[in-house]
Amino acid sequence: MLLPSAALAVQVGQIDDFESGGTESWRKGVRSTMPPTNINTGGPSGAGDNYLQSVSTGGVGSDSKQVIINTTQWTGDYIAAGVDEIEIDFRNAGGAALHMRVALKGGAGATSWFSSSTAFQVPADGNWHQGSFSISESDLTRVSGAQTFAAALSNVTEVRILVSQSGPDFRGDDIASTLGIDNVEAKGIVDTDGDGVPDSEDAFPDDPNEWDDTDGDGVGDNSDAFPNDPNETVDTDGDGIGDNADLDDDGDGVPDVDDDFPLGRFDDAPPGYWAFTFIEALARAGITSGCGGNNYCPLAPVTRAQMAVFLERGMNGSGFSPPAATGNVFLDVGAGDFAASFIEQLASDGITAGCGNNNYCPDGEVTRDQMAVFLLRAKHGSGYSPPAATGVFSDVPLSYWAVHWIEQLAAEGITAGCGGGNYCPENQVTRDQMAVFLVRTFGL
Repeated sequence: MLLPSAALAVQVGQIDDFESGGTESWRKGVRSTMPPTNINTGGPSGAGDNYLQSVSTGGVGSDSKQVIINTTQWTGDYIAAGVDEIEIDFRNAGGAALHMRVALKGGAGATSWFSSSTAFQVPADGNWHQGSFSISESDLTRVSGAQTFAAALSNVTEVRILVSQSGPDFRGDDIASTLGIDNVEAKGIVDTDGDGVPDSEDAFPDDPNEWDDTDGDGVGDNSDAFPNDPNETVDTDGDGIGDNADLDDDGDGVPDVDDDFPLGRFDDAPPGYWAFTFIEALARAGITSGCGGNNYCPLAPVTRAQMAVFLERGMNGSGFSPPAATGNVFLDVGAGDFAASFIEQLASDGITAGCGNNNYCPDGEVTRDQMAVFLLRAKHGSGYSPPAATGVFSDVPLSYWAVHWIEQLAAEGITAGCGGGNYCPENQVTRDQMAVFLVRTFGL
């Protein structure tokens, strides 16, 4: 059998077992009158196992030397292919021990020969013996030409199996012999995915990110949250309990049996995201369904139009539907505009008077100071007035226009600021922050 390869380039794993009945392109010199022959029985596996037999006469003449040649499937780039050994089964049916070597010709112009530095001795006992020939620089000797090992082995044009007792050679000895060969195999390291782990040792030879599966569960150790437990692979909420045993896989406080989304609802706000439980609570309450495509867009800013919807639903429930908009409340909010009915209802409820000049600025981004006013009015009513401020946040002085609202928001545990003793009043409110604000304000 000859494993096919592109352009007859040598590759790890290819093996000539001669079961095809032919010579598989092994031959002798062009003047030989005694070419190798395929013997259909008596190989290493016994009866019915084909092998190749080569006879040399000794003395002088075209068949005096025991040398067989291949210039097809055993040519190519041995270095790139990772071939570092050729393994061959030998049978010596002659009267003297045979000192076997391999020789390879290659390099620019195919001018250099390298041969096995050490011979494999096959006794004249008629039995099969397996020999291994290292194809490494330390185990091959340059016997002709000036090409380096790397240059020659990266462009091999001919391979020979030969008898040479006197030392490394590519011509071979004159010797009378009857040699059987079988299972000529290219050995070496194959690393299909290039992860540095040979395929023979890689549980995932096509995945450069995985190579071990300690617990045998089919999930690589690098992706397995429990690499020593064949019954667990994922810990969605990071609580140290695998999803199979965890009654609340996403850690949102809702048991899996009661959770429509036990592994989290939004792809871009998964378990472990800092505002995950708030975002899940907001969605579970029906206040939001995300931004589309199974996403929540947690870092996107909240517009004043969106805020109107969030607040009205927070106050009145997810099923709330305000009266149809008239288009007569704000100059920049037409009756058919997005969230128009919620915006006019928010004004009717006294939560907002707009942004000035009879406008609402629906596309404007809500800032954290505005949010404080929105939330407290929505929670306590339009007539609510917070107590006087005392100076809680370093960046919100007592003279700041929304200082009383901001400090009351903190007093009610709805915010702790933005860190470092600050509130960042003029920063935009993102959708993840908004989830926290709304859940805490309305107890969702």
